[in-house]
Amino acid sequence: MNETQATKEIEALHAFFEDWFGGLIKAEEAVFQERFASRFHDACELIQPSGATLSREVFFHAVLDSHDSSPDFRIAIRNVRVRFVLPGGYTLVTYEEWQRNAVNSTPSDNARAASVLFSESNGAQPCWMHIHETWLPAAQTPAERFDF
Repeated sequence: MNETQATKEIEALHAFFEDWFGGLIKAEEAVFQERFASRFHDACELIQPSGATLSREVFFHAVLDSHDSSPDFRIAIRNVRVRFVLPGGYTLVTYEEWQRNAVNSTPSDNARAASVLFSESNGAQPCWMHIHETWLPAAQTPAERFDF
């Protein structure tokens, strides 16, 4: 996986979040499955910026329950970098996720550094194996960076 492919996958998932949380798409199982759930490995975990770890099941329920909860929600993905391409079809990628008007986050305008381990072993779309997010320091998140 190269940076262009990683960026495309990360942006596609986060476009789903904008559409889902913003209520721009219907809360239908087929949409949820195709644009979100099918991307994740069964054992995937999300470590949130707070340090809380969410299992795939808890993560999915949180997303399901947040449909149409944040109508003005926007995300910008920045600084995608492929860090390591590993044997067996694994790629470690880092990126920044900038959120604006996130009703379920404090502050609602926030930025986080994220790492994701992808697997491409099945030859289809990349599979999200593990995600870890950390808050970016306030000194690195001036208000003008949220103008997107």
